[in-house]
Amino acid sequence: MTSLSRLKQIWRLVKEREEHGIQKLFPSLTDLTMMDCPKLTDATILSERILLKGIQSSKLNFINTKFLTLNGIMGDDHNLIPEVDREGLNELTILHLSYSDSVEYLVDTTKQHVPDTTFTSLVELQLEGMRGLKRLCNGKFPKQFLQNLEKLTVQECPELEEVFEVDEICYSGGQNEPHLLKGSPPYFALQSLKVVNIFRCRNLKSIFSASLIQSLLLLEELWIKGCYRLKTLFTELENDGGETESSSHHLFLPRLTTLCIYHCARLEYVLPITLAQGLPRLETVKVSGCAELKQVFGVAKEQKILTPDVVCLTSLELRDCEDLECLADTTKENVPTCVMFTTLVELVMENMIGLKMLCNGQPPNGFLQNLEILIVEKCIDIFSLYPVAQNLKNLTIRDCEKLQKVFKTDELLNKEQENQALLLSNIEVLQLMSLTELRWILKGPIQYVSLRNLKVVRIEKCNKLESLFSASLIQSLRLLEKLYICDCDKLEIVFAELESEDETKSNMLLASAQSDLPRLQELKLHGLTNLSKFGPMGHHLLFPSLEVLEIKDCSQMITSFTIDSISTVHAKTKVIIYPILRKLFN
Repeated sequence: MTSLSRLKQIWRLVKEREEHGIQKLFPSLTDLTMMDCPKLTDATILSERILLKGIQSSKLNFINTKFLTLNGIMGDDHNLIPEVDREGLNELTILHLSYSDSVEYLVDTTKQHVPDTTFTSLVELQLEGMRGLKRLCNGKFPKQFLQNLEKLTVQECPELEEVFEVDEICYSGGQNEPHLLKGSPPYFALQSLKVVNIFRCRNLKSIFSASLIQSLLLLEELWIKGCYRLKTLFTELENDGGETESSSHHLFLPRLTTLCIYHCARLEYVLPITLAQGLPRLETVKVSGCAELKQVFGVAKEQKILTPDVVCLTSLELRDCEDLECLADTTKENVPTCVMFTTLVELVMENMIGLKMLCNGQPPNGFLQNLEILIVEKCIDIFSLYPVAQNLKNLTIRDCEKLQKVFKTDELLNKEQENQALLLSNIEVLQLMSLTELRWILKGPIQYVSLRNLKVVRIEKCNKLESLFSASLIQSLRLLEKLYICDCDKLEIVFAELESEDETKSNMLLASAQSDLPRLQELKLHGLTNLSKFGPMGHHLLFPSLEVLEIKDCSQMITSFTIDSISTVHAKTKVIIYPILRKLFN
């Protein structure tokens, strides 16, 4: 039914028994849609699925309704229960409520009795464009309120200040006289909740209260976006002594796997460390546009961590958080030494303009020990990537203006150098782009360095870099497939014998003046105006698998590239230089 401007009433029950008359009149009605009926204020509707748009909200009665959509409700009603429906809609499983200015609460228990079963069967709740909505429930929550709710989506509710802050307010005496009971036993639980989406609620300050966290046993995903006043997602539990409780006794969110927060400018930390310790399944954390973020896992100055369990986080993405200076700071007295990012596999950091280093102070035990993928882009102040190395497989660094070295090998060696594992032996992809101050890829002794799994190297616009690797590492590059180098103004040689290497290594290299890169398929050298040699003088390199060779704008090159009868490419840098070779690669 659409555009019935005079319709005031559909069916009005005089007595309860007349409900059976409705069932006889509409025995098979399962779907009802009514749009633009501005004078409809009195209706009893028996249908499983109902969509109402542009109607008055007073005196509506829904019977056996499972799926209810109310769009653009008009009128002066300030709540859905009891003003719109007094029975509590306890059979409803899905409710979509959108674009209403008058509704302030879903439920208001301060004025009259509301059934304990209000919304008890609701599985999915979606609120969008509710410009007057202040909170879900005004007053004490009904006992069975939302106990079966699995998915909650709240979007564009600008007046909403809190979602579930139920442990801080307890009504006693007069119903309109709340008093604070911090940490009181929870009388309301969300034991079925799995997915929460909160988008563009500009006045939202908090989401879950301390005692309610204990009931979120099934929560799997939490997505927050555009909540500019949000300072914390979860408040912390305190014991009687005022100290934060240890996670060894509580797994607060045992099934949470995904936590994503975007454009929450006042958020200071993602999770309090006491909650982070109780997340056995948390795999992915994404944070973007949180300008005041100072810590990923927050630790208060007076807080004591009783049991520093390990966080099982595998993926962390941080973008546009300008106040964050490091991931871990062990110079602070109250920071535990063995809880930080030990299981992290992927780390992405983009446009973190305040980031200076990964760890300030001595890295915690196991810090980043399982990291395989590291992407750092537009972090203009970062100057150290320590201690990343051992298990790293993919490294991409772009637009980091203060970074002078990628790996400092003496920082990565065991202090006693006993049972020293090979450094960088797992890295497969190395991409370094627009690093204006980069001088070294590897700085320090390399006797324990192996690039045996490196497959792709891409170096662009690193204008202070003079060479890539030591020639003594060529023998370990057995899997190298692609080598791209372009626009590096000061690059003089690709593989150089460094002055700091010991004499034994140098003698070994001279004794074996021929080596090969057996898997190399593509070699591209572009815009290298100072490049003169591919390898040391007298060295002979073979590329039996080379398919693509591009050398452009390398006017100083004296290394000659030839191909033999079996299609193997040779690169030779002779001690005697013939002037005609300079012209071949102009």
